Amino acid sequence: MKINKKNTVLKYGFLAVALILMIAVSVFLSGSSDRSSAAATTPDYTIDLTSPASGTGWTYSGTIIAFDTNANGHTYQIEQTTVGTLSRTMVFNSGVSTAVIFAGINIAGEINLNGAELALWISAGSTNTINGNILVPLGSSILIDSTNPGSSDGSLTVTSANSYAAGIGSSNCSTGNSTIKGGTITATGGFYGAGIGGGGLTTGGASDGGTIAIVGGTVNATGGRYGAGIGGGGGNGNGQSGGNGGVITIGGTAVVNAYGTGGAGIGGGGGYFTKNGTPGVITINGGTVTATGANGAGIGSSAPLNGNVNNGGTITINGGTVTATGSTGCAGIGGTLYGDIDAIIITGGNIIATSTSGGDGIGSGGYGTSTNVTISSAAKILAFSRPAYNDYYNAVPIRGAGTGSTGYYVNAIMEYGREFSGPVEVYADGGLTPILTIDIPAGCYGFAFQLPSDAAVSKTYKLVAVESGTKKNLVRLADESPEIYSVKSNTGYDAHDGWNGALPLKFEGYILTLEIVGNGTVNVTGNSPKYGPINETAHEGTNIISFAVDVTELKLTPTNGSDVFYQFYNSGMAHPVTYNPSPTYDVSGGNQNIYAYFIDPAESTTLDLEVVGPAVSQGKITVIVKGDPYSAFTVDKGTAYSGNFYRGDNVTLSISGTATDFLYWIASPEPAGFFLGSGAGQTIWMMEDYDLKAVFETAGPLITDPHYITAISDGKTILAPGGVSAVQNGGERTFIFIAKSGYYISSVTVDGTPLTQEQINLGTYTFVNVVKDHTIEVKSAQEAGGGSKDTNNDTNNDTNKDADDDTDKITDQDNGVTADTNDGNVAATGGSGILWWLLVLIILLIIAGTLIWLYLRRKKQHDVT
Repeated sequence: MKINKKNTVLKYGFLAVALILMIAVSVFLSGSSDRSSAAATTPDYTIDLTSPASGTGWTYSGTIIAFDTNANGHTYQIEQTTVGTLSRTMVFNSGVSTAVIFAGINIAGEINLNGAELALWISAGSTNTINGNILVPLGSSILIDSTNPGSSDGSLTVTSANSYAAGIGSSNCSTGNSTIKGGTITATGGFYGAGIGGGGLTTGGASDGGTIAIVGGTVNATGGRYGAGIGGGGGNGNGQSGGNGGVITIGGTAVVNAYGTGGAGIGGGGGYFTKNGTPGVITINGGTVTATGANGAGIGSSAPLNGNVNNGGTITINGGTVTATGSTGCAGIGGTLYGDIDAIIITGGNIIATSTSGGDGIGSGGYGTSTNVTISSAAKILAFSRPAYNDYYNAVPIRGAGTGSTGYYVNAIMEYGREFSGPVEVYADGGLTPILTIDIPAGCYGFAFQLPSDAAVSKTYKLVAVESGTKKNLVRLADESPEIYSVKSNTGYDAHDGWNGALPLKFEGYILTLEIVGNGTVNVTGNSPKYGPINETAHEGTNIISFAVDVTELKLTPTNGSDVFYQFYNSGMAHPVTYNPSPTYDVSGGNQNIYAYFIDPAESTTLDLEVVGPAVSQGKITVIVKGDPYSAFTVDKGTAYSGNFYRGDNVTLSISGTATDFLYWIASPEPAGFFLGSGAGQTIWMMEDYDLKAVFETAGPLITDPHYITAISDGKTILAPGGVSAVQNGGERTFIFIAKSGYYISSVTVDGTPLTQEQINLGTYTFVNVVKDHTIEVKSAQEAGGGSKDTNNDTNNDTNKDADDDTDKITDQDNGVTADTNDGNVAATGGSGILWWLLVLIILLIIAGTLIWLYLRRKKQHDVT
């Protein structure tokens, strides 16, 4: 048999090339996978601002460094070796999609995104200063993060040098997209500019805030003379308007401090002789937010400066800790003087909202009428209002409390001309111990707060103000009754509603509260010209509440009791007396809060207390008996205490030491008023034996009743948090979704139900009051005319990123390059690796094609012969 050597060579040559091709593809894919997991902050090139020169993707001329599309797919570390401020401007031209790392720069100039996409990384530990602006016009986008992602590590300070420019945002044009995920960012706007958001227009008016998302790091934003802290720019000219807030989303772990010098803290910009800017669409899902409007709402509209008002905009708060303070005539959260916004929706979070003067705490500005406020019972609310120039401006703490609201609130205003400050104690159904205490800021006439979740229409509440150390009952203005009825907020608060759903109150005289515990009775005698003779008998389980504004003395005489008689009053100190004397109390100086106990010394209860926790915890529990600080003793972690008390003793337990870990209690039986939580004192009335355990944890709040939310996304979408998240029963969890470059969010389904396009446009979804497992799935589709196309329509292959998918690099840290900075301007070896592999693949394919052609040609000749 004759062997055709040429055919054999061709066959095995073809197989060899095919094998090489397969190996090359595998290595390439492996390299891509490695790159996708590498830090996006590994630079391809380093640019020293001291002597920038020119290089791949950028040119330097005069003081300007201009990036072109050759920069796409690369990461540049920007640094300077000289001390002091350099005059430098960086321009990222249209179509550029790249990343830079600021590693300690100090420049006077601009960072101008002229239709570009930029990922700006702040090197951890570095300090960066720009005396100028970061300009993000419409059609541009910037994402800012620390190289320690999501943290506040590394700082960037931007102070606008342009009167019409925001610190970060636009100048004399519409505003693009700004996302902040990390770093410590301090941004101050120019004369008409927001700290972050819109700027002024030289033709009059202002630009809105664009699209702003802040989900991590620390952000300090201050508006210029007329700009919002975060949101709209300041307007210029009669008949013009300040810019609206745009679309603002805050969540995650972000710490945000926003101050609107001439506008809202967060929301609308102000202006010179202009109409106000409205909030736009503001959503707060989490984080810690402090917003102050020096000429506008804390969160909401700015103040108008020409007497004309713009209405509109929406504010949604789903979570987080929010403190908002509005200026004169403006709400803490909401509208401006004579102005309303479309809707305020609060579904969760801890909210403190205050109008400095003349505005609602939550709702409209002064003399506003129709802001729609909806509050969920899951939210924790405090709202305050103050008079302005001796005028109440018809403002209330919460405007009408909101149609459709759930939960129970006290929404009260004082009689005209009466402001005060100090604690207000809340008592339920004739109880003698306040269920909560509200601290009223100085000068308030209106206050609103949330009642406990078990509040009901059938319950009555009494409010006691502590003014200058003296307790005074707050009673209804209409009939001087101390009973405040709790009803659902969307139907009003009481039969004697005041304006806008707030209940008018006034101060009553002093009161006596007496509680009897034990087998005995107490006779109370005295005289009140207003209420007549006082001659009451109190026995165990009852109490007497007497208005004693004009009573100087009350006498308590124990009767029918053979046991020891204890009294506690005002300060809570113990004052034992025998049962024979008749103690006389001078009540002319204030309220008396007296507890009388008949105690059999032979009857005692046992308290067993154990303090446990990990070794790192330094927590301990302080025990105080009968409110007497001299009786205090501590139980350290890792130890236990067991002791006897008289029945009727009250024992207060509180955290002491340097514990910062989470604390929860395990109690058997569970004393009334105990709860899971840290830091608060717990009081036990020793009517029975208690077995208590105080547990310090280091892993965060204990999820004792979890539900699970599964997050599913394709490779074209960033969905965070991903995977499966555990949520405490009744808790909440927010998810953020962003399409990668060249794609858009095509669908979001929750438990199989699609969201509307309006909901999708928000970019976030929050599960609230979670009582079962859930699923959220997000998909993206390719935009017309661009992007990286998945020709296999296979989501499993979407993790193999197209080399031009630059947003992927920005959001997923998908850069994957190996630095070789050499002299600071020479290309690194890893950044162009993708192009090198493509070249190798093309050459191998040409060789393989040639060999196949030769093989087929030879075979044809062989068949002919």
